[in-house]
Amino acid sequence: MESDKLHIDLAFAIDCTISMRPYILNATDRIRQIVNQIKLEGTLVARFALVEYRDYPLEDNIFVTRVQSFTNAEAEMNGWLDQCLAQGGGDTPEAVADALYDILNLSWDPQAVKICILIADAPPHGLHPIGDSFPLGSPAGHDPIMIVRKMAEEKITLHIIGVEPSIIPFRTYFQSLAQVTSGEYISLENANNFGQNIIATVLQQPTQIVPDETTG
Repeated sequence: MESDKLHIDLAFAIDCTISMRPYILNATDRIRQIVNQIKLEGTLVARFALVEYRDYPLEDNIFVTRVQSFTNAEAEMNGWLDQCLAQGGGDTPEAVADALYDILNLSWDPQAVKICILIADAPPHGLHPIGDSFPLGSPAGHDPIMIVRKMAEEKITLHIIGVEPSIIPFRTYFQSLAQVTSGEYISLENANNFGQNIIATVLQQPTQIVPDETTG
């Protein structure tokens, strides 16, 4: 019975700006692999969500973020990934904070193990003034550190897959963000087995039985 299985909500946030063009296929393939591995794990009931992010100004980027809420259908998730195109951006930083804000505000199942995987090749706005069109941070006022702290409060574990070499100057920053939620940082190049690592970690958690509302 599904109600006797461990439930997991897994949300992905992926940079879809022009700098990701050499890596976008690898990144989406990695997401597909993780989703497939989790769906094949018979002891888990999984839902998946996707947040694509680009940057400001909106008129140059079609969207700042595009949110696809939780689904349990692998085919639907794959359809969203098919739409991920690397374009827009402009300056070096991207709308990382906005993506994390949208991730935080998804309709998470309070009974599920909650995980976010951020795939990034650039820092958020406000981290370094050079080459930043918005040196004071996200124009929407989102603070990535405050958001990640809130994620920790909500028991959402943030893992970060860094696209190297471009993210290397900011790797320590991203490692620190992940550590706030007891998550980890890993490079895209080394993320081949990340899905299995997630499964192993989830299965070590205390089983949360979701009540079967069809029974009295």
